[in-house]
Amino acid sequence: MQRNRSIDVALAVALGFALPSCTLFVRSGDARLAELRAEVGGLLLEVAEGARVTSFEADAPDETSLSRLRETLEYWDADLGGEPRWRDVLQPDRPTLYRELLALIAGGETGITLEAYPFDAIGADFLSLVVYRRANGDAVGWDYTSPSHPAPPPPDRGFVGYDDLRWWEYPHFLLDLPVYAAIGIKELAFEVVKAPLSFLDVSIVGALASQRVPLVSPQSLERGGAAFLEDLDNGLQGLLWRFRVRARHTPLDLLQDLAGAIPLLGHYFAPRAPRVDDDPPRPVSHFVISGGIFHGSDDQQLTEPWRREIAALRPDAEVFASPDRHGGFLDVTWSLANLSHGYAYDLAGDIAFHQDVAPGAAVEIVGHSGGVQRGIVASRLLRLADIDVAGAWGIAGPSFGPSAARKSTVLLTSSWSEDPTATLGRVLPSLFFFMPSNVAIDLVPGGGPHRKLFFPNGFTRAPEDGYAERFRMHLEGPAAAAPAGLP
Repeated sequence: MQRNRSIDVALAVALGFALPSCTLFVRSGDARLAELRAEVGGLLLEVAEGARVTSFEADAPDETSLSRLRETLEYWDADLGGEPRWRDVLQPDRPTLYRELLALIAGGETGITLEAYPFDAIGADFLSLVVYRRANGDAVGWDYTSPSHPAPPPPDRGFVGYDDLRWWEYPHFLLDLPVYAAIGIKELAFEVVKAPLSFLDVSIVGALASQRVPLVSPQSLERGGAAFLEDLDNGLQGLLWRFRVRARHTPLDLLQDLAGAIPLLGHYFAPRAPRVDDDPPRPVSHFVISGGIFHGSDDQQLTEPWRREIAALRPDAEVFASPDRHGGFLDVTWSLANLSHGYAYDLAGDIAFHQDVAPGAAVEIVGHSGGVQRGIVASRLLRLADIDVAGAWGIAGPSFGPSAARKSTVLLTSSWSEDPTATLGRVLPSLFFFMPSNVAIDLVPGGGPHRKLFFPNGFTRAPEDGYAERFRMHLEGPAAAAPAGLP
């Protein structure tokens, strides 16, 4: 299905009171970035208004020590897949900037100062332009964090699993139709109910979180309208999924699928394993990344550094990101309650219809924050298409209900106070202890705040690495080495 990117419908939707949200909304702020780049000559001369200054000194402890900055610069300047790690993640004013800064530190520089100027729409610390200064105040250079610019998806395949139907499957299909229709209508109905609420969540919460965006503005209306349309699109995908994906199954499987659609309690009946337990397992052809609920479109998902790190660990698989476009916290809430799983149908559709993943193939899925539940549910949907999910991984997010992957693990910080979203991921299994689940929870000391793996901090440029070492261990084994002095 072609996505409708029009924002006109947003102007016709009424505003209301905001729903609480744990969303970290990020907008790329292209106009603000262009403004900063035009002013960079002035920024090099003196510290401008709105800068956040972080000083790294030789005798400073821990995070602000010059040795810590050296490790960060070595990390970004290191080779990853034949090119520097900063490529497509950080945009320095010249390719040798980080090497020059390292040479200054090695030559005895007593301090380096980073001046960060945010250019996103809400003042969060993800996207910023940074000026690097020596201890005497002289500017060395500057860089800025880069949003993702993914290639457009391949053409829609239309249908999956209809190429080799046998004659006896046609009457079987007629028996399936009422069940398919009932489940699909339920998915569509709850997505339609959610659509106006998503408009309020995405438009108003995003504006309230910002001190620079008016509550009623073309920008907030555009965000809300995009979320409204996305829910409708995802609802249609849920309605059509079982008609577009021909599942080989028994009548018992059909009844299980119908029971699994019951709100909340349906998780109890959801499948807990792949459809066919192959021995040996199928080789993994694709690794899929799902970001969290960032309210943004494709270029606002900030998954490129994570994608490149996984590509280095999975050189035999194609690694791509499936953005949760314009998603809000209600997508996760609706899915946890088993009302509808629109954003999971969107993920499964990206894999089955837009990528070269055919029935009989195997994939791995990893999600962050709201993307955890998205990946778990997508594993169940892909089971219908005979696409094997070899591994479902989650980081810093809640999940509810079983997974159809061969192995499912969610990494959560061991601290109860570092990250409320991760805390929710720990509380849910305890509250619903009677609900069977095959998703293992791995508690990680020092998992840190709610940040996406490997993306550079907007103020210090250090990669967000709280879960990095444990994540690599799961993908590569306990003997995996950490690069360049960082986990």
